[in-house]
Amino acid sequence: MIIALAHLGLPYDAEEDYQLLKEQDRQQIQKVSFLTSMELAHYLPGIDVLISGRLHSGYDHPWEDPLNHTLCFQNYARGSNLGAVVLHFDVKNKAIVKYDYLSEEGAMLLLSEDEFWPDQQMAAFIDSLQTAYHADPDSILGYTLTSLVRSSQGEAPFNNLMADAMLEASRADFAFNSYNSLRQNIPIGQITKMDILDALPFANQLVVVKVRGKMLKDLLERSVQGSFMGVAIAGGKVVYDPKRPNGQRITQFLIKDQPIDEQKMYRVATSSYLAEGNGGMIPLSFLPDDRFEWTSLTVRDAVINFIKKHSPLKISTDGRWVRK
Repeated sequence: MIIALAHLGLPYDAEEDYQLLKEQDRQQIQKVSFLTSMELAHYLPGIDVLISGRLHSGYDHPWEDPLNHTLCFQNYARGSNLGAVVLHFDVKNKAIVKYDYLSEEGAMLLLSEDEFWPDQQMAAFIDSLQTAYHADPDSILGYTLTSLVRSSQGEAPFNNLMADAMLEASRADFAFNSYNSLRQNIPIGQITKMDILDALPFANQLVVVKVRGKMLKDLLERSVQGSFMGVAIAGGKVVYDPKRPNGQRITQFLIKDQPIDEQKMYRVATSSYLAEGNGGMIPLSFLPDDRFEWTSLTVRDAVINFIKKHSPLKISTDGRWVRK
């Protein structure tokens, strides 16, 4: 039996989206963006159960792909419920014969205090974390004269701010981070601590990695392969052409206004998440320990310090990341 865990997401309306999927097949439309869990279950036979996430839409009952008969389950978001299902498997015929729920309502258990009393020791521990996390949430860090808008498709003011903050805090030659690190825009006006906590919810550490120019270029090539659209950068300029083959898409790469030297060793700031090889940055996971400088700051700390130092902010795009 094959059970897949997918951070892809089932659609909000399964019937409507499945009709769109069939129409896509009929017209032989080749999708270039990421797949949904529905599309994965439809196009990849052999998965018995697919447990999905990412989109905040819960399914009381699984959606079953009519073609491959993959059972797809998905919960709502923010820990508000628990998915629970009992699968009955026929060992001889290697097939799921039925499934049962632990709840009368379906595959999701609502985690309300009316039904599930909190464990006192764990509740106290969580309260202590929340107190530290939300200390002085309304304290004003600074002001912005322009909207801090993020983007997952190229350069944007908030992307630039994050990367600039990482570069300044680390004093590195170059900095890059995933677009997905930013989860919320910040409008014109005051910037509170809570704004930054909401926009940068992950406590990823700021790390400096020593890499040669050849590897650095390869890492950024990985960020634009397929349908990917790159990373937030500071300290240089990247021009790429998505029509070129994978691995050959970057047509210009400058660091401090100079063409990247493939043999030179650069100090590059990034997040601990990427430094560990996640987000497609697999080559970083094979580097020896002495190539890494682990700072005492998180990426969020660097952004907070940058805002305090440079407020009022007037962040804009400047052509550091160009798609042809």
